Amino acid sequence: MNVRVNYARDETIPVAPDPVVPCVSEILDENRLLEELARAFPEHSFSEPTKVLDVSYTPRRRLAASFEVADAGTPQIVAVRTDGTDSAGLEHDHNGASRTLRGWGAAAWRYPSDPALPALTRLSDITAMSGVVRWLTGTASDVTDCIPLRYVPGERCVIRTIGPDVDIVARHSAHQDAQLGHERLRWLWEHPARSFRMAEPLGFDDRLKARFEQTMTGRRSDGASILGRSIPLRQLCDELGGLHTLPQAGAVPALRKLGTGAILGRVERTVTRRLLLAFPRGLDGLTTSLQALRAATGGLSASPDVMLHGDLHAGNLILGEGGPVLVGLDGPTYGDPAFDLALLGSSLFLAALERNASVIRVATMIEELPWIYTEATGTPIFGDTYAWHLAAALVGWQADIALQVIVPRVDLLIATLLNTAVTVLRDGATAASMTSFAD
Repeated sequence: MNVRVNYARDETIPVAPDPVVPCVSEILDENRLLEELARAFPEHSFSEPTKVLDVSYTPRRRLAASFEVADAGTPQIVAVRTDGTDSAGLEHDHNGASRTLRGWGAAAWRYPSDPALPALTRLSDITAMSGVVRWLTGTASDVTDCIPLRYVPGERCVIRTIGPDVDIVARHSAHQDAQLGHERLRWLWEHPARSFRMAEPLGFDDRLKARFEQTMTGRRSDGASILGRSIPLRQLCDELGGLHTLPQAGAVPALRKLGTGAILGRVERTVTRRLLLAFPRGLDGLTTSLQALRAATGGLSASPDVMLHGDLHAGNLILGEGGPVLVGLDGPTYGDPAFDLALLGSSLFLAALERNASVIRVATMIEELPWIYTEATGTPIFGDTYAWHLAAALVGWQADIALQVIVPRVDLLIATLLNTAVTVLRDGATAASMTSFAD
């Protein structure tokens, strides 16, 4: 997930009642979860402890969540999903694995069964994956474990496949974009001008609708022990500079431009609609931040357009023994290099706010990042442009993600993000402006 969340048991969710997804108010309530599972799966003995693995919520559209629960003392992953439709039809779907949580109006199943991800069972089977690994690597490597790293029920799953001589990540999605993502990664990997580190793309299996890449070992850049403290900024900027200077010609397909108009359109059409649905009484700073973004759009200083990562959140920056590694490069775009810097900085800022830790250190890193990038690459990052992209990322990406994963105190945290965006636009991307609303 874009941000790692430490959920509390029986978390109160301060969003408006949702007629399409009424169970959203109870989805993090451990007691209610176990009650619903007990009725739907009477042959199992689900019990504490429970752990929230993934949550993905879109107001008035759908809710998907995965949990780890104890089943007669053995850990078991259970999926819950609802989109407001009648879930009773799933009662005996997928070999009887799917059940209806009638009190929640949702469908539930036990991993790896998933009606929308039928290949998940095979991708989680060590015998089947041993055959896939032999096809990918050309070696007789046996798989000893298949570990889900991320699982959004009905949508996507990331599985780490390991063995004595193998360590591979499989990415399986219900959307028809896995093959295109693999082709983009192969193009980047094989580019003669590539100077940055990335995970090697190994192959795409059309039957499994999954792509495979080498695992990049290391720690996420938002890890509790390194957040805002141990990220080697100069090495990071060297890696980013290598990506940003890569020629765009021959990209598969041609890269999409991500300019200020597209960014502002995302904020106005998509994000604000979701935020207003979840908080119909309004959020402190929402209207002001939108007005400030619109007013500041014209006349921004501009660096030459470059190839962008496009999704450089904290989870897509891995800190390995050899330094920073960029992952998640299957959706590159192009635009001002300030966007990648601002998106990463805003993602780390959200992680610091959610944990109520390292906020000042992260804010200082955000302030320093454009200067270090310019020193490393020779490409100027203009202050007004960086501030605009940082504010847009706080509103258009991080506020949206906070709602999607339902972080604790989500209403207060989003209000902090919105008001911080206003201050950044007014005073610049400084550590002081980033921390003016943080507790």
